[in-house]
Amino acid sequence: MKKRLLFMFFAIVPLFLPLQGCLLSTGQKASNKKTNSTSKPKAIATTRKRPSIAKPMTMLHRVMAKDERLHIFLQLNIPRLRNASNLIEMLQDISLKYGILPNYRSKEFIETQTLKLTPETVTKQGADFYYNFSIPKKTMPSAVMLIEANDSKTGQRITLDVPLEFVINKIRQSFSIFDAQGKQPLFRNYFLNKASIQIKDLAGTNKTLLVKHYQHNFKAARPPMSLSRRNIKKKMEVDSTFKVQTNTQLNLKKPGLYIVQADTNQYYGISFIVTEHRYPKFSKIVDLIDPLTYITTKGELNKLKQSSEKKKDLDRLWLELMSGNIKVAKRSIREYYRRVKLANKFFTTYKPGWKTDKGMVFIVFGNPTRVVRTRNKEMWTYAQSASFSDIHFTFLRNPNQFVDNHYTLVRYPEYEQVWYPKIEQWREGKIGS
Repeated sequence: MKKRLLFMFFAIVPLFLPLQGCLLSTGQKASNKKTNSTSKPKAIATTRKRPSIAKPMTMLHRVMAKDERLHIFLQLNIPRLRNASNLIEMLQDISLKYGILPNYRSKEFIETQTLKLTPETVTKQGADFYYNFSIPKKTMPSAVMLIEANDSKTGQRITLDVPLEFVINKIRQSFSIFDAQGKQPLFRNYFLNKASIQIKDLAGTNKTLLVKHYQHNFKAARPPMSLSRRNIKKKMEVDSTFKVQTNTQLNLKKPGLYIVQADTNQYYGISFIVTEHRYPKFSKIVDLIDPLTYITTKGELNKLKQSSEKKKDLDRLWLELMSGNIKVAKRSIREYYRRVKLANKFFTTYKPGWKTDKGMVFIVFGNPTRVVRTRNKEMWTYAQSASFSDIHFTFLRNPNQFVDNHYTLVRYPEYEQVWYPKIEQWREGKIGS
């Protein structure tokens, strides 16, 4: 008799990651309590305990199709093994297993497997460990795979949910972004200018692809209670186009949004962002101003943008908000931009992570207490005190030509009752205290 899942999906955090990864490409939840390993991954029990997004161990994924198989590439980050001189400790302490469900509502696995980790199948770069395996395509349109990683030394366990598509009709299902040498698929879709990448499939197909570049400045997300629709052009203007050959280095120079397509007749593509400076971290004054849109007034933000002494006026604004308390101001600045960095890291799609709906909610409210995911939506819950109800945010998945993991927030006027008090907490230095 097949083992049944005890809980429906899914506490995470990270989710995400290019919800590719997890928050954050994918659902993850870590536990520091030691558990006995079983032959099948388990769904994660929800909890009131507020976890930190800075997980001791995290996992990202890429899925690529080749012939009649799907190949799953994993990046497992284990900070405690960063300085390990070889793979022995990792292979002794870390175990991986997966289970396949027909869909997110299912409670019974159709397949389970313990993965064998060996020195020949695992590679290490710093704290990152890379491993890949493949499965045959199923006679169904799609499924979901739960991958569980266990650290027997610390007792930590994380679970990643990986959507599987068995009908291949998009270039990004077969082709992916690899490192400059073409050896390792990359687990993010943002790069600094001057970086080098390759676009390739697992068969080594030689193909000429079309690349479009967009120099588009996306607007930050609207507040969760804003129901007015922006006047947005249905089609972005292409800044430039060029062709690239698969299996050859593509040198990234010009910042902006790129989409790689098979030809001019194709709608779907592989997208990525090229940025300057130290993205996902912001350190230059000019980059630090715009993300303040969520906690400042329009007048305050415009004054900063027009200032000839932006650094001085930015410091002054934070000090004024914190009633001149330098210690509180420093703490608030550190926490706010920490969240901006994490939003960029986990939620960047075809636009910077801090500008997305998920990024906005994360920056203002922090890490959700619980995340429940289905194939087409995510529900974030923030647990409140005994005298206040929980706060719930629902994000609908809206695949587009650029990415499969773009989510939009379902907005309600009632969010005003929780939004403004939270903004006031930021402006009074009461966040992170």
